[in-house]
Amino acid sequence: MSSSDLLNDTAHRYPQRAALVSGALRLSYSELHACVTRCAAGLLQQLSERGLGPGARIGILMRNRWEYVVAMFAIARAGCVAVHLPARFAQGELDYALQKIPLQMLLLDAGLPLQAPGQPGVVCVPADLGAEADAAFSALLSCKAKLPQMPPVQADTPGAIMFTSGTTGRPKGAIQPVDGRDLSLRIAQSDFQLHQRDVLVVASPLYHAAGLYTWYQCGVLAGACAVLMPAWDPAQFMRDCARLGISAAFAVPTQLMQLLRHAEFDPAKLVSLRLVVFGGAPCEPQQIEALEAALPQVRFVQNYGQTETGPLFSQDHADRLQNRDAIGRPNALAEIRLMAEPGREAAVGEVGELVTRGAHLMLGYFDDPAPTAEFFRYGDGWGATGDLAVRDAQGYITLAGRSRDIIIAGAVNIYPAEIERIVRSHPAVEDCAAFGVKDGLWGELPVVAVVRRGVAPGGLMQAKQLAAEISALFEGDEIGRHKRPRAVHVVESLPYTPAGKLLRGALRERFPVLPGAE
Repeated sequence: MSSSDLLNDTAHRYPQRAALVSGALRLSYSELHACVTRCAAGLLQQLSERGLGPGARIGILMRNRWEYVVAMFAIARAGCVAVHLPARFAQGELDYALQKIPLQMLLLDAGLPLQAPGQPGVVCVPADLGAEADAAFSALLSCKAKLPQMPPVQADTPGAIMFTSGTTGRPKGAIQPVDGRDLSLRIAQSDFQLHQRDVLVVASPLYHAAGLYTWYQCGVLAGACAVLMPAWDPAQFMRDCARLGISAAFAVPTQLMQLLRHAEFDPAKLVSLRLVVFGGAPCEPQQIEALEAALPQVRFVQNYGQTETGPLFSQDHADRLQNRDAIGRPNALAEIRLMAEPGREAAVGEVGELVTRGAHLMLGYFDDPAPTAEFFRYGDGWGATGDLAVRDAQGYITLAGRSRDIIIAGAVNIYPAEIERIVRSHPAVEDCAAFGVKDGLWGELPVVAVVRRGVAPGGLMQAKQLAAEISALFEGDEIGRHKRPRAVHVVESLPYTPAGKLLRGALRERFPVLPGAE
């Protein structure tokens, strides 16, 4: 089932049920369906005028707003490929992504501080969420042309591209099969148990797989109503719960901690809330216990998944009573194993890499054969998550480490290479290593250790001056500000194994906290 089929089916079952709340706008499922149909016809009409048609790549670069939802479904209905561009991209990251993945059209939120100069077929949506759309976008929404009957598509046809950071330090586009999210939605729904009476808040960005597929589209499958938040705001969330009767939310641990620590936090404002799904980053058992104590009526479900795989398994209160450190048991609908090595599954208690296979997997990375081969390196259709874990006798999975040294800050993956690429551009840097240190709010924050080289007859640049200049490298628009290192440690050398592998764990032990946080 494609995204288009998903909406068709739900609109047929629940035509008058509320589907979407975005600011002052409210749409029923029948109204959303009609709007999507007109927009799909408009997209095909504009593409046809340029000699293009189904299969065209159409970018979406927007905040969480109703136009995003309409565009996403309309692109699927038109038989095109939606390229979900992160609204948190810095200009340099966006420029690279647009060069890497050529688009035939781009739907651009004019309220974002990003530009797409020279990009063909740019259609702007208004900066003000309540303003009238410009002529081009209005033409899409009001198109009266009849939508042609779309031919059936193969299961492995690309349906969307979602971005994930890469070990090369550049964004990679994970190609999602047109119906590959169907299994992901069924996995999520079996774990979350959403129903048609639910009112979901969608605060996680729709350009992220968790926000769009694991959460929003799971709500559509259930026939629930979605309330879009353009950005996370704990105070607004509490107001929306009281005003709209929000019953379910998806959040990252950082957002939940912000809610719990907010000056206006009041459980009485959240009495309608029955379910909170959280994921994207590890959540400490003590944090989960604090949340359950503050909101005892809420079922807190931890979810694990990736852009490349979709959701794989969850953990609820009963699971935590069995193993508080585990992240859950694999969902019965997903084929998951722990591989000690290619061809050999890890025994109980033995560390292995989490791998999975099935229709829920991405097809590969767009125009990136080497990372694609690395993802499928186990063969026989298995996709490697890069996460190391151990399974106990009851089947509970506990993460044991990350084979890729990702820094997870506020549920956003930051790869060390993204930071190191910029640090190495300084002529006084001989070697460097980025790593994460624990933070009570964000989970982790990035820092970098630097080895100096002599750049002048006078010898090495002073450590404080070098640290300041490296920090200044991140003030531009080449990389998102959330990825800038919060500290620069100038060291004599970096720790390596005899085989030459960098020991980032040793750096985390040496610098466990940010300066001034002791």
